[in-house]
Amino acid sequence: MLTIAKNIYLFYKSPLSNNESLQFSKSKLFWQVLLIYFLGLFIVAPLSNAITAIIPLISGYKNPMDIFHSKLNKVNMLYGYYQFLLVLLIMPIVEEVIFRLHLIYNWHNVVISLTVILLYALISFYKLNYTFNVSLVLFLFCGLGALLATVVLHDTKQLGQWPFVISAVLFGFAHLGNYGTLHISIFYFYIFLVLPQIFAGLILGYIRVNMGIVYAILMHILIDVPVMLVQFSKHY
Repeated sequence: MLTIAKNIYLFYKSPLSNNESLQFSKSKLFWQVLLIYFLGLFIVAPLSNAITAIIPLISGYKNPMDIFHSKLNKVNMLYGYYQFLLVLLIMPIVEEVIFRLHLIYNWHNVVISLTVILLYALISFYKLNYTFNVSLVLFLFCGLGALLATVVLHDTKQLGQWPFVISAVLFGFAHLGNYGTLHISIFYFYIFLVLPQIFAGLILGYIRVNMGIVYAILMHILIDVPVMLVQFSKHY
């Protein structure tokens, strides 16, 4: 496992020259990277929660995590199994195609990612009664930003790791809409708020490049399972 953890580090240091992961079977690589993710989450999540807990103390605003859990509880009560399946099965596919399919750069992948972004925008626009909300605009902006970073930087060896890092960071910021109203005065706290999602984005980017988009989608689903089961079990 330490070898694979080192390989993930080397990948983000120089992704264009990384071949060491090919030494491992796909099964071993997949499950050990998933274990590394959950072990890392034991560090990242408490750090994120501790820092964001400071927000009410210095600003008077509610803790964004409390808002997130409140919103999730309301959605679960309203939509039940539908919401469970949407978040667990549909959104991992959508998010992986939007944020990570194009990390293996070719125009075929770019067109697919862009098409999914546009379809997601149109479907969401219809579901919201032909309006846009901040959460949707933020998600689309981050998705387009990740795609643009790949298109612009994909063949720049000196900046080879940046499309992968930018994709992970924007993937994290795309989830800010889950935490209620955004306040410019405390914006510097938001990167800590979405540290778990950024960490997940780094892990999923590694899997996407080294194993393929199907494995990235599968790992995304497995990453979401514990959170969804805990939330869903509160009401059933």
